[in-house]
Amino acid sequence: MGLVIFDRQHVGNPKKIKSVGAVNDKNNDGKIEPDEMEGILTARYIMECEIELRKRGHDVIVISDGTYPDRHARVNEYKSLYPSNDVIYFACHINAGRGDYCSFFWDYRSSSGLKLARLLADEFKTFEPLKRKVISCQLSDWTKNAFYTIRNVSPVAICLEPYFIDHPEHDIYKTTIGCQNIGYWIANAVEKFWSES
Repeated sequence: MGLVIFDRQHVGNPKKIKSVGAVNDKNNDGKIEPDEMEGILTARYIMECEIELRKRGHDVIVISDGTYPDRHARVNEYKSLYPSNDVIYFACHINAGRGDYCSFFWDYRSSSGLKLARLLADEFKTFEPLKRKVISCQLSDWTKNAFYTIRNVSPVAICLEPYFIDHPEHDIYKTTIGCQNIGYWIANAVEKFWSES
């Protein structure tokens, strides 16, 4: 048994209270429906991840408020209170820009992060038509935004971008079945990671 912490980012920051993250203006009219907002769609796949992990007997905490430093401090506290070292943190996002891949960003200093990212990419291999990218992130290049989302947490951490909000072929992953698949693949990767550690 272990603990997985899902952080629903782009919502709940008191300094950016109106933020909903990436959006998809399908009609190009500036009127964005809630089901085309990153902050809403991440909640959907997080819920399915939690259901799948709890069915398998694991513990889950979902957070969705505060600045990154506030969130990271809480995550570190939760890890320190958990009776096992089997704790994983996901900074949950959805990409934008019509790309055709899912991505798993890991802190370049963490060999465990790389291992988990590779396991996730392997589980997502049936996630057609997506390619899969395992990307190390750091402050010194284009990956710095992903790095900010995970850099100060003590558990193994991944910045998760399972699809593109504005790619028409990815609409399937916004559905209940698509979110359930995300939950299933994440649970599989997490269990493999713990069993091999």
